[in-house]
Amino acid sequence: MVINIDVRKEKDKFEENEIELINNIFGLFVKNVYFSMKANIKIEEDQKFINFTGISGVGKTVIKDEIKDQAQQSKSENIHIIDFDDLDDSTFYGRNILEILNIHSKDDEILKILSGFGLFEMRILTQKYETLSQGQKTRLKYIYLFNSIENDKQNYIFIDEFLTFVDDLSGISFASNIKKYLSDKNVKLFTFGVNFNLIGQFEDVTYVLGNSTISAIIKNNKIEYLHNDKIFEDIKINKNTPKEINQSILEDW
Repeated sequence: MVINIDVRKEKDKFEENEIELINNIFGLFVKNVYFSMKANIKIEEDQKFINFTGISGVGKTVIKDEIKDQAQQSKSENIHIIDFDDLDDSTFYGRNILEILNIHSKDDEILKILSGFGLFEMRILTQKYETLSQGQKTRLKYIYLFNSIENDKQNYIFIDEFLTFVDDLSGISFASNIKKYLSDKNVKLFTFGVNFNLIGQFEDVTYVLGNSTISAIIKNNKIEYLHNDKIFEDIKINKNTPKEINQSILEDW
């Protein structure tokens, strides 16, 4: 599967009178800002966990929407698209976790991921959705997405701002549990976020986005590609890797 990315979109749309007002007040020269990206992203058949990362504003959400649109345009009846952004909080109000996930009997798989996400406590399981913390709500919505998988179809799951609500150690733990839960499912999980701490922890491939380009590709725990055709096959992903990437592609940001 090859995703052809060739987009040029306005990042921020301002009316002409708004631009003129801002320029007059602050003595600035403000204009509408565009995002552009051209790249061919090849998703291998055996890749289930595809991660996109980069600093805020680099275009991760634009890339997500582009991949999702191309998947939808393929018109394949065998593709089931699940997008975290499509969830409406209001549909969960007034219900607790057991009701939202429709758990009426013992389900070992759901219990394992509830436990792995720190939600398997009687107090939390019986709380109404609106009384949960923001982090608990987000984790519950992840599980709700995974529970929406259709076994007879290829499921494309899209999660923007992936695990940005937790600290580094919790994020690594949650990502590991997600990988275990989805490993035998017919899915491709596309994640997007400022999550350098997760590189090499769960994904099959990470694309590091720079300004109008793919700045780095990381596969199998190795930096396979850096911008300007620098190949570092022998660099293992470790706690210092984000700094190495940042130094190498700073000009892209």
